[in-house]
Amino acid sequence: MGTSTSRSSDFGNQTPIGFDYGTRARVVVVGDIDFDDLLRRGLIGLTYEMKASAGLLADVPALILLFQDAETAHGCFDLFRQWIQAFGTCEALVIRFTHHTDGELTFSVSENTRLLLETVAPPPAVKSEIETEAVLAVYSMSFREQSSGYQAFTTAASRSPFLVVPATLAHGPMWDLAVHKSQFELAFDCENKSASSVAQPVRRAGRWRIEDSEITPRRRTQLRRFYPVTFEQLRHDQSAKHLSDELSNRGYRHWQVEQALCNLRLINRLTAEGYRLPRHAAELITAAAQTHERADLFTQPLTTDIGVVEAQVEADARQLIDYVVDNRLDEQVNAQEFLSSRGLLDG
Repeated sequence: MGTSTSRSSDFGNQTPIGFDYGTRARVVVVGDIDFDDLLRRGLIGLTYEMKASAGLLADVPALILLFQDAETAHGCFDLFRQWIQAFGTCEALVIRFTHHTDGELTFSVSENTRLLLETVAPPPAVKSEIETEAVLAVYSMSFREQSSGYQAFTTAASRSPFLVVPATLAHGPMWDLAVHKSQFELAFDCENKSASSVAQPVRRAGRWRIEDSEITPRRRTQLRRFYPVTFEQLRHDQSAKHLSDELSNRGYRHWQVEQALCNLRLINRLTAEGYRLPRHAAELITAAAQTHERADLFTQPLTTDIGVVEAQVEADARQLIDYVVDNRLDEQVNAQEFLSSRGLLDG
């Protein structure tokens, strides 16, 4: 972690970063969405050919994407090449065919989920503390049947590399824009769904969520793991007890106040030790995991500004709500009432 510029403790006028230790921090990577619009506007069908030669290869199977116009084809394949260059592999572009039991076929195009998730993979030391999720567009086109041309292509492409090539009715295949691929995905819909039901415009992948029933015991364990000195100090600090009682009168739980004081202690400690301050929950939990409380913290006072602590409690509560509902609630929703309705206030 790098050093930071001068910054006041307790976040100063900064909005506090909320984090409930019963959860994991979430990092979401959003894939390219422009290609989906280009394909929806311009792609009119698929054809299949055998290219006599492509580089050192002979008789190369080719999947040809037929566009209405050359400009859209160029724009779409420019994006495909950008993915391949960014990830350093042709597998950045995923081609998928889904066979349906009624004979229909779905052709899909997307970015590679695994490669996207790798761009936000946390350090090994905090892998269990952070959830990564990819949100990506998936373009799909459905066909009533699996043509003989399709069957010949998949048979050949399953044994050798193949090309993905744009084309237009006016100009034919644009071989100079071809993308080389070494594999395609083949899936079988065993539930007899129609092809249109498989065409999901957005796919979410990679996240594994902690169940509500696991949040409270995890929080207890994690807080004592990361804040052993602060928790021991909380047992004896009368000002912290008075603060907790005051906030309890406002409807907060004692465990919420303890957690907020831990988060504020971390920020103050990072500031004092010259670390760069976290900008979001994933960086906060990384800082907590990669630094350690020392015994000399016993001599340093806890934050007792009731306004600062209450703001941190609210921020922590909002992060917990966002985690369990998977979407941000309206800011007007009372956090305590919502958490109570989910049975999440009994800490």
